[in-house]
Amino acid sequence: MRMMLLFGLVAAGLLLAVGFIHMSSIVPVYATQWTGLINPTQVAIGDYDNDGLNDIAIAEVNGGKVTVYKNDGTTVIKQWTGLSGPIGVAIGDYNNDGLNDLAFTEVNANQMTVYKNDGTTIIKQWTLLNNPRHVAIGDYDNDGLNDLAYAEYGYSRVRVYASDGTTIIHQWTGLSGPEGVAIGDYNNDGLNDLAFTEYFGARVTVYKSDGTTVIKQWTGLNSPEGVAIGDYNNDGLNDLAFVDFGAVTVSVYKSDATVIKQWTGLSGPIGVAIGDYNNDGLNDLAFSEYDTVTVYYQTTPGTGIVTVSATQWTGLSMPQCVAIGDYNDDGLNDLAFAENVAGRVAVYKSDGTTVIHQWTGLNSPIGVAIGDYDNDGSNDLAFAEYGANTVTVYKNDGTTIIHQWTGLNTPVGVAIGDYDNDGLNDLAYAEFFGDRVTVYKSDGTTVIKQWTGLNGPVHVAIGDYDNDGLNDLAFTELFGDRVAVYKSDGTTVIKQWTGLNNPEGVAIGDYNNDGLNDLAFAEHGANKIIVYKSDGTRIIKQLIGLNAPYDVAIGDYNNDGLNDLAFVEDDTVTMYYQTTRGTISNVAQPTIVTLRGTLSTSSGYPIQSGSIRVTITDSFGTPVWEGTLDNVINNGTYNIPLGATTTLMLVKGQIYNAILEVDADSPIFISPDVIFGDNDPEGDVIKFVAD
Repeated sequence: MRMMLLFGLVAAGLLLAVGFIHMSSIVPVYATQWTGLINPTQVAIGDYDNDGLNDIAIAEVNGGKVTVYKNDGTTVIKQWTGLSGPIGVAIGDYNNDGLNDLAFTEVNANQMTVYKNDGTTIIKQWTLLNNPRHVAIGDYDNDGLNDLAYAEYGYSRVRVYASDGTTIIHQWTGLSGPEGVAIGDYNNDGLNDLAFTEYFGARVTVYKSDGTTVIKQWTGLNSPEGVAIGDYNNDGLNDLAFVDFGAVTVSVYKSDATVIKQWTGLSGPIGVAIGDYNNDGLNDLAFSEYDTVTVYYQTTPGTGIVTVSATQWTGLSMPQCVAIGDYNDDGLNDLAFAENVAGRVAVYKSDGTTVIHQWTGLNSPIGVAIGDYDNDGSNDLAFAEYGANTVTVYKNDGTTIIHQWTGLNTPVGVAIGDYDNDGLNDLAYAEFFGDRVTVYKSDGTTVIKQWTGLNGPVHVAIGDYDNDGLNDLAFTELFGDRVAVYKSDGTTVIKQWTGLNNPEGVAIGDYNNDGLNDLAFAEHGANKIIVYKSDGTRIIKQLIGLNAPYDVAIGDYNNDGLNDLAFVEDDTVTMYYQTTRGTISNVAQPTIVTLRGTLSTSSGYPIQSGSIRVTITDSFGTPVWEGTLDNVINNGTYNIPLGATTTLMLVKGQIYNAILEVDADSPIFISPDVIFGDNDPEGDVIKFVAD
């Protein structure tokens, strides 16, 4: 990997670039419609406010406004008014900082603007355009960074800009009335493509990312306008929808050009979008007409690659905890859950029907975990019995007891994993009324760590949440209304969420399948489950409107290579399957980071010589690299390729900080005269993303 950081003595540049993934939750409705609009044109579906739930943006060309609605169809997140003929609108992470932005075009002002999700900060604005129409945000050149494409009707072209807003990745010229544009993987080969419509050319064309190869072209149309790429029928394969204005139709085609769906007899349709607007895990389709925007909801998953979207066990007797792992050591993951009132713990194969083993007659079982506790190469199963005040670990024969702790004080959650990172698995459990969490080595006697004085600890999880190669431990406190993640020293808090509503279950794992671990927890009182990335801020997924969820687990239950999410509520255990893989980014690899800039005194005179000490830290402030670079300042300038002589190992997609200590006019670094990037004063930070 190679990257470049440019900054001077006084001001440090800020660059963040990470991907995003759409979220889903449960909002069962059939359609939403906005009426009485003033000539709505393009519509876009995406998570603009970055809360894990998709929203919809609508441009009204003669109304002079762009409005973003939450998925209730009523709440306005943001509205821009007084615009000059807004036509195109798109939601996506254009500046690649992990947060979605919004772009729109103004046909009468001949400009295009991209706003951050605060609705005020302008990331980029293009002026002196010639009749710009629709716009799209996506990674067209498949380099891991989102780009922006737009149709410029007046210049008869479609252009794609990189996220710097200057570099033109590709452009098509000599077109006949370009209108709509969309970025997405239409032919489902893993690489994004670009589609555009030509109003007077009466055609829709899809190009591969080389900008030359035509994947598909529809001709002989009647004034096509908007176009969208997405998995409309939820079969795991992307489709393409376009508006034929003159024919008053909206059509959706599979990648083999088979028609999936067509709306006819519409009233002046223009824009179209595909996305999961009601956040139920199924993509929907929205289109605009003369004075109306309508979203049609899909209610059933497709029958292609994704044969099922979920497995569910119902009619259970107060299920409390769930775990995913290969209990019978056949190379395929299984699922275990405890039924508190029924006094039962059962392990199911991935078909959801076959019971591998079942323990009955238990005394209020709650917590359950799968893992190789005795480190013999075969997985075991542990569960806590709330009523018996015991935690027991069984071998995978379901009979042999490896270890049992007795005389506990209402044990609840249990987890198996290598917490102290010595290569041997350990076991942690929470004692609810004992107000403590304890981690034991595999001998069952040696205590690695114990947290006391907690406020109703419930569930516990072991895993590498901060993706530094060392396992961490997370636990929830029901009465303390918090979730905390500790490093293996048992003292350093990586992340803490407070002010929650009765948090119970917690899990660590790579939910969005991007190679980096995430953390999920269930808020029993708030009826929701949230999955956070390792920065503890970005929400990957949010499930709302649940029925008092107790626990959550992350793992590949259907053994398709993609991690899934299971959760427990009232009398049900549900497994949601992931169908798409994120950008793999968890392997640290040799990286070159180039620092280039100028240094001068407060009087403006260049510093003639000097040395710099550079420290690279991860997003949690943990140093990952440090180097002293002697005599690297020459007549006020420096150009330093970090990692060129001493290997710099960074994880692609991870956010890092750089701290520069400058020793002016010293050929050998002794002590700093000035420091950049240490957040002193506040805001003095240098961030970058390994790409």
